Amino acid sequence: MSCLAAAVGTDGTFIGADSQWTYDESLKNPYGGKICGSPGKGFLIAYDSSVRGGQILNRAIRGLRARKPPWTLDMAIDLAEFIKRVMENHGTPDTTQESGELPDSPTEMLIATPEKIFGINKDYAVFMDPNYSALGSGRDFALGAFHSMDGLKMSAEAKVRAAVEAACRFDPFVSAPIEIQRVFYNPKKRKKKS
Repeated sequence: MSCLAAAVGTDGTFIGADSQWTYDESLKNPYGGKICGSPGKGFLIAYDSSVRGGQILNRAIRGLRARKPPWTLDMAIDLAEFIKRVMENHGTPDTTQESGELPDSPTEMLIATPEKIFGINKDYAVFMDPNYSALGSGRDFALGAFHSMDGLKMSAEAKVRAAVEAACRFDPFVSAPIEIQRVFYNPKKRKKKS
């Protein structure tokens, strides 16, 4: 239960998420928010999952190298396959079945890149949105807010904030505070040995 939202604008790409993890508002994630990755690596991932699912995802993407823009749909599909393998190998209790088949992912994800937004649904299907997207139980409220802001001269950051705030207002399973981050690509240049 949450709201993940991302938007691309002239001021950059921003991704945001609410902070509610469970039905019990007293239980907050002691490991940080629902956004993981390093903004300078060229992508950030917002996820709708259990605390354990977030721990697995955070650990899995630590070793991923920076992705030089522009991102393609194939790169997002590769990331979805990587996450699927991680969940198969280190899955949470709800990722096992008697048949041995991997059920739906325990999480939905938005992947923000400097120029596009990709999403991964619970069935590991990958989609791409050039302007904005949202996932989670607050998705419809956030998408409605984004749609109402089409054509307005607002920053992408302000649009993401307004979209998640709309979900906080109307979805009882979405709550503040809201975390918003900007994604960019900043490769570290290696010094040449003389």
